[in-house]
Amino acid sequence: MKLVRPPRFAANRSAFTLIELLVVIAIIALLIAILLPGLCQARSSARKSQCQSNLKQFGAGIQGYATDFFDRLASFTWKKNVDYGFGGAANNVNLACANQAVDIIRRRSNTVMTTPNLWIPFPLYNHLVMNDYLGQRLPEPMVVCPEDKLRLNWQKSIVPNPNGFHQLIANVERPGTAGIANDDKRWPYSSSYQFVSCFWSPDYDRVLPGGITMQTVHQGPQHNTYYVPPANDRTTLGNRKISDVAFPSVKVSMFDQNDRHPSCGNRVQTFNCYTKANVPLLFFDASVRDVKTKDVNRGFNPAAPLNQTAVTTFLYAPAGWEPPALPGVSTTVTGYFRWTRAGLRGVDIGGNEIRVLNNAN
Repeated sequence: MKLVRPPRFAANRSAFTLIELLVVIAIIALLIAILLPGLCQARSSARKSQCQSNLKQFGAGIQGYATDFFDRLASFTWKKNVDYGFGGAANNVNLACANQAVDIIRRRSNTVMTTPNLWIPFPLYNHLVMNDYLGQRLPEPMVVCPEDKLRLNWQKSIVPNPNGFHQLIANVERPGTAGIANDDKRWPYSSSYQFVSCFWSPDYDRVLPGGITMQTVHQGPQHNTYYVPPANDRTTLGNRKISDVAFPSVKVSMFDQNDRHPSCGNRVQTFNCYTKANVPLLFFDASVRDVKTKDVNRGFNPAAPLNQTAVTTFLYAPAGWEPPALPGVSTTVTGYFRWTRAGLRGVDIGGNEIRVLNNAN
């Protein structure tokens, strides 16, 4: 038998030197520095694509709703002085529509709540009609931008029982009190996206024959306040038709109140009425396009429709959960998408603003 000598292990094999180790670490750090911006950009692009997809779903829903409901735009439709089985017969149209919003929340989420005090449901909750039409269970992720982390957390705070959600994010400024106070229960069902006001309200104030006034919703002194028709006014809300839209490809139907998709090097979100903002907009032709606010026609004052130079201005006074006011910029801002001149017959992007107002409202 021939003896086979076992392989000789290099007993004197040297380890990495400190310099070699540092070179390897430097190479790894360089690769990370090269790859991270691309990874950040890829993730940001994916979230933006999801945001645009959400708006496109709304666009399809708007078209479908109009087809099924005699050309109507999806909005609250309950009328004052009518008892619909929840909240009783409201003495004004806004309260009637607020009762309808709570009725949808209760049916679609099993949340037990009553109608909040002095609540205007349209700006942040008009989408509930679309959720109800599509048969969606609430809360519905489609109504929240992927970059709207706070609302996503609000949605996650829901517990699956008839008591509604058990808590919201701590130390967050918002109307109402912390915990499960009745007026807080609506927040997980709010949306990042808002319909323009003429989607659910008349284009502008009018005086009908006989001196009868019909008022529209218009901007209050701050960005989150609005004036609604008084109880004795004959205005109806939620009675608009898609055929009233004169220029669907350049008329915004939905927008995000904030620019939530800044570059990777600048993660600060911006209120959309600052001219530097760039937000995805849904148009009435169901297209979704990113548009810079500075390229949008300024919004007029629907309470003063005959004043061709009047624009809507208001104070941007952010709560703790909203983007900060830009430093060095006045907090008084101009309205854009929400207050288009001539309402549904107006133009938001390019061309001349429609300045001839008529009674086709």
